[in-house]
Amino acid sequence: MPKNHTELPKDVPGHHGEYVVGQKLKQFNSDTLELWFDVKYIPGVNDIDLVIYDSQVGLYIAEIKSKTQDSIAYFSNVDFVLKPKTVRTHPTVQLRTASVKLRNYLKAFPRLMAPKGMPFIQTTVIWSEITRSEWKQRFTEPGVSLYHEMCLFKDDLNSYNSFISALQRVWEKPILGKVPPFHSRGDHADMEEFRRA
Repeated sequence: MPKNHTELPKDVPGHHGEYVVGQKLKQFNSDTLELWFDVKYIPGVNDIDLVIYDSQVGLYIAEIKSKTQDSIAYFSNVDFVLKPKTVRTHPTVQLRTASVKLRNYLKAFPRLMAPKGMPFIQTTVIWSEITRSEWKQRFTEPGVSLYHEMCLFKDDLNSYNSFISALQRVWEKPILGKVPPFHSRGDHADMEEFRRA
């Protein structure tokens, strides 16, 4: 069973997707998976839906989008519009902002600022109501079609192994464009200090 550093999300309006993801992840047979949900209690850090750590694949910030394929009117590299015409903040903007603010907060901890002390933080989006094949069939435009390799989908939440495989794929196709060095993947840096922070 994964180690939850926070309470699992409750099924409340506006957070059903986080609840569904939490219920799926808690069933995984793993003692190396660590989870922090709804990280908004850190000074200066925006709402982060989920922080994931596993010694096999490292550390991730995830934005959870519980939108069905049919609810999306338009999606591009910069625009995210829900039906009928509701403009939403693009998930990559949310991830970039959250990542920068979390790193700025962590810089206050001297052990994390030491050489090789700061864990590399990868980012991704979890589309909890869309399968990878549905995404590939619907979004065929150049650039946007590649999101099927940069994100996690409903079918990636079926098992611990499929979840870890999807996270490994994100290292090769990062949504924010920065491919991390190989040595920074997996169990690395000062995770004990990160947990304390």
